[in-house]
Amino acid sequence: MLEARGFGPGSAFHSPHERFTMRVPLQDLTGLSLGIEFFVAIVGLTAVGHRVDGKLGTAPWFTLLGFGLGAAVGFRSMYRFATKPPGDDSGNGPGTPPGNNP
Repeated sequence: MLEARGFGPGSAFHSPHERFTMRVPLQDLTGLSLGIEFFVAIVGLTAVGHRVDGKLGTAPWFTLLGFGLGAAVGFRSMYRFATKPPGDDSGNGPGTPPGNNP
């Protein structure tokens, strides 16, 4: 009866006694890592600029400079990922000179 409603062993719903493990392929986490890297670059460099502004009394100039540099670093990271050839996990990006591969 339960199998007819989609609650059997072959359905998407499992019994509470079965062990459920979630496995996410690593390539699915690439977008998450890029987003975190982008966020950390902007927030981190903006915070450094804000702290420098507080010490020197130059608000908001170093805060804006930190934000701009953070955005540039974040976009550079995305650009390097977007221009990396598929399947290239060697860490050698587009700026690596030829012949420096391990």
